[in-house]
Amino acid sequence: MTREFGQSKYVKSYLENRYGKIYNLTFDEQTDLKKSIVMDHDKNDIERMLRRVNSSIEGAKDSQAIYNIPFTFFAVLLSIVASMAIALITVTLTSYNTLLKNYLGEEKLSKEEFLNWLKSLDYSSVFQVAVFYVFLCFIVIAIAYGLYLYRMAGKIDKRYYLNDILQECKDEYEDLKKQNKQDESSNAQ
Repeated sequence: MTREFGQSKYVKSYLENRYGKIYNLTFDEQTDLKKSIVMDHDKNDIERMLRRVNSSIEGAKDSQAIYNIPFTFFAVLLSIVASMAIALITVTLTSYNTLLKNYLGEEKLSKEEFLNWLKSLDYSSVFQVAVFYVFLCFIVIAIAYGLYLYRMAGKIDKRYYLNDILQECKDEYEDLKKQNKQDESSNAQ
């Protein structure tokens, strides 16, 4: 990474390489950072950096619709689970109906034999596997989505922080330049 403004691609990386830590500074450290930025750049450079930061903020705002995709995926998974449950219940009831029609109509089974036979038809393993994999999908998506949001929120916070610092540099440009000239003249005497 370069420390020269004209050779840099991104404002954030340029400022970090040039001035070191630029986030989570105290107010005094922010004042020193603003003074350094103003002394090292002309007003046009500061305005250009400010425009770049603003455009990156707008780009981040435009991509916020992506945040809704996991919720859509959850809704699709929920409808799939509901469809699977209805299908399994339908298949179970249809098979019971067919079996009852075939066996009870032709053969006379005792009530106990019939109940034992019904207990032997166990669909719980199919339900358990389906629920397990759907639950696993929910967990994986929720964790990935949480990490993604955490990462994106941090990036957006830093962009707004840079926006504030550069806006203050632009607003205080003349005052900081005058103050620097006064400090230089008083040190020279």
